[in-house]
Amino acid sequence: MPSLDKRKNINHRIHILDDGQYGMLKPVCPDFQSLYHTKQGFKQINPRLDDGEKIKIILRRYKCKNLW
Repeated sequence: MPSLDKRKNINHRIHILDDGQYGMLKPVCPDFQSLYHTKQGFKQINPRLDDGEKIKIILRRYKCKNLW
């Protein structure tokens, strides 16, 4: 029986959430190398593909707890 979970890994660090948005698996703070973070909502970006087509990607934002 297929899984009802719609999440898919697109590489070892990023996965697609159930609602089509993107999130990271175990994000690491680039400044402190900390695994402790809070989720800070979402950010929309509109990159242009090689063929000139623009797509909409919604990324989850994170904030390092060491910055408080």
